[in-house]
Amino acid sequence: MDLAQWFEPLLYVLSPGELLNLIFIPSVINKRKPAVTAIAWIMALLAMPYVGAALYFTIGDNRMKRRVKKRIKAAVQIEPALEGVSHVAASRRLLDDDELRQLPAITSALARLALSMRNAPQTTHNHVELLETGAEKFDVLLKAITGAQHHVHLEYYTFEPDETGRHVCEALIDCARRGVEVRVLWDAVGSFTAYGGFFDELEAAGGKVTSFMPARLTYRRLEINFRNHRKIAIIDGRLGLTGGMNIGNEYRGYQTEPWRDLHMAIEGPAVHDLQEIFAEDWYFACKESLGSAIYFPRPRMAGDEIVQIVPSGPDLEWPAIHQIIFSAITLAKERVFLMTPYFVPTESLLTALKTAAQRGVDVRLLLPRHSDVALVFWAGRSYYEELLQAGVRIFKYTGSMLHAKAMSVDGHFATIGSANLDERSFYLNFEINAMLYSTRLAHHVEGLIRADMDPDNEVLLERFKQRPYRARLAENACRLLSPLL
Repeated sequence: MDLAQWFEPLLYVLSPGELLNLIFIPSVINKRKPAVTAIAWIMALLAMPYVGAALYFTIGDNRMKRRVKKRIKAAVQIEPALEGVSHVAASRRLLDDDELRQLPAITSALARLALSMRNAPQTTHNHVELLETGAEKFDVLLKAITGAQHHVHLEYYTFEPDETGRHVCEALIDCARRGVEVRVLWDAVGSFTAYGGFFDELEAAGGKVTSFMPARLTYRRLEINFRNHRKIAIIDGRLGLTGGMNIGNEYRGYQTEPWRDLHMAIEGPAVHDLQEIFAEDWYFACKESLGSAIYFPRPRMAGDEIVQIVPSGPDLEWPAIHQIIFSAITLAKERVFLMTPYFVPTESLLTALKTAAQRGVDVRLLLPRHSDVALVFWAGRSYYEELLQAGVRIFKYTGSMLHAKAMSVDGHFATIGSANLDERSFYLNFEINAMLYSTRLAHHVEGLIRADMDPDNEVLLERFKQRPYRARLAENACRLLSPLL
């Protein structure tokens, strides 16, 4: 009896919902997902077979391994070309054991950890300027684009076709018209509003534009998972920008109060690492190799900061950003200051935060008072009570939307980047964070987070316990879905 003959009798004895469960629940089990995630999906399929099946088909079933393998293959194919230009980075001065031992204990341990998980070298002689507002970020970006001599490479999760997006696009068009190579890589889901000809004039001027993993309804699935959440700009291989800001009005403050976010302008050898990541993503998207020395000029020694550019994504063996953040919290001896817009911690991060506070570390979280993603916001609130009971201090950001992702530990280590504190950022999306082994920068980041912590907006345990029953119900219901977020 073939499969069709075996399946036909079930059409007469099972409802459509039961048939969907028969199809999808074994798939959940066989994918060997984490137990909590698998149980959450099974509950969703049993309780809401039609809605649950639709969600699982679009975002849950990890058939994206085919695309991930393609991404890995692309990285392998371009690797020889990138290695061929590595000689131009001979002055990067990768830290050796003696230099690592001279660093504070926490930064030395974290540098070794990050290096062991991927070829993400620490580089010295960088200059890092923290860009504290969208106005600062776009001023630097637009000035750099206007002055570009050879190439401009942009990679953004969201590139909005609004006033800010058009302003940036016009600068890129002018750049392309005067012979500068312009490449723009935008995420097909995060920048879906850019469809419909927004980049046509740039392409007509000679710019190259492509999307990352277009969300097509294929014979397998609607591919909307595993997004490229990175924010990268490289100008002439000498200036790099990265952090939490996309391109859109909400970051610059057109017609609205700007979102609270952080970004960085980097000069020095670390720019080569940003360029390598862009080159791999670009090759994956359109098969054009950028493995040429013209994109990797010999870096000038711009400052004295140690920087490590760490990518993370489903194509890598280790969830590097998650493990570094987890390790930084567990290694902390004095204080951990952390700000994030989307807080749905993994069990290991939750334990790390609580145990750090219980052993006397000053652990403070700056989280949004409101969010543009209600489900994530309410799921995050479900963790507050146990964190507060452990001694973690939580502050609500009361300004505009909080979108910055930053952490400072013991005044020696800081990280700023694109990764949120949720499972999607750590395991599903392509992310990038800069690890900053610098007392100056760590104190700067800590000061920025501390300045946004209004004592009047601290979440106090006894008051939080008195929240209405409906709030508790909403929090815990959303927490059940947290493995799916």
